[in-house]
Amino acid sequence: ERNADGSWYYKETTKNFDKLPLMYKGFCAYHLALQDFKLIHGDTRIGIVQINERYYAFTDPKAAVLFCRQSQKFIESIANNAKLNPELIQLLDLHNQFTSVTQYGDLAHVSAKPQMKADCGVQTDTHFQESNIVKGYEWNEWELRRKALKLANLRKRLTKSIQTNFSNFRRENVTQVYLPKDQYVQTKRDNYSNVPQPKIY
Repeated sequence: ERNADGSWYYKETTKNFDKLPLMYKGFCAYHLALQDFKLIHGDTRIGIVQINERYYAFTDPKAAVLFCRQSQKFIESIANNAKLNPELIQLLDLHNQFTSVTQYGDLAHVSAKPQMKADCGVQTDTHFQESNIVKGYEWNEWELRRKALKLANLRKRLTKSIQTNFSNFRRENVTQVYLPKDQYVQTKRDNYSNVPQPKIY
């Protein structure tokens, strides 16, 4: 999460959250910058703040916001407190700010970039199409015997044909005829006449 005060990284969304190199060995940067500084471990559950490619931990979000608004001022205050208390240089790993002090052990600052987490899914086919399917395969022994007997019987079968002297002249003939059509003839007509009826007065 990025804003004007810095970039926030959370354990739920950052893959290598536990491997990020925290400044001041994970102590709260805000409380270290105060005049009466306190060595209080930062609470990474609220997140880690990135400022100028460096990662800081804080005890609460309010302290993180105050530190981000004047980060350079607080960093200089921590350096001044370390000058007055030299034991803090080794404890907080401040060798980069004090070139005359030599590092010891494995306290060298290891740079690492956060790797964001992402959900992904892979879908595979349940049944792949077989390319070596033998369609003629038969597992039933009796079916194999039936096919073997069928092939054995075919070997004994012969096809014979006889041709006579006149059979070579024969051929098939096809004749096409037209079927009779249905016709209708009308020979009678119905006529009607109106005969006057006699009237007697």
